[in-house]
This record gives sequence, structure tokens and C-alpha cells, in this order.
Amino acid sequence: MPMFEVLYVREEPFQHEQKRAFTREAVAIIQDVLKVRREQIRLVFEHVASENGHVALLREEDEAAKHA
Repeated sequence: MPMFEVLYVREEPFQHEQKRAFTREAVAIIQDVLKVRREQIRLVFEHVASENGHVALLREEDEAAKHA
């Protein structure tokens, strides 16, 4: 069971090599700095379409407030 979880969310789709490079660096840092074993780390990659990101949703809210 993981004890340390990292969620990496972005609006652009991930390329496999980007995920591999991020994983390599993140695991090394977490192990070195926090002394967490590799088996206890979970990395999650999530692609969020720009219209579902926080910037777009807050922009919609601001526009609605202007027209209220």
C-alpha cells in the first residue's frame, strides 16, 4: 500500500517519455529527501482538458458574475 502519492495533472497530454523522466526524477527526490521506499510511492498522471481546468472554470464564474 503506497504511503506517498504524487498527482501530476496538466492540460496537455503526456508523452510516454515525459512520464518516464518525471517518474525517474520524482522517485529519486522522494527517496533521497523523504526517505520513502520505492514500493511506498504512487505516481498518478492525469490529463485534464483545458475546458475542465481551474482557469477555464474560474473564468466562466467571473463572466457569470459580471452579467449578474
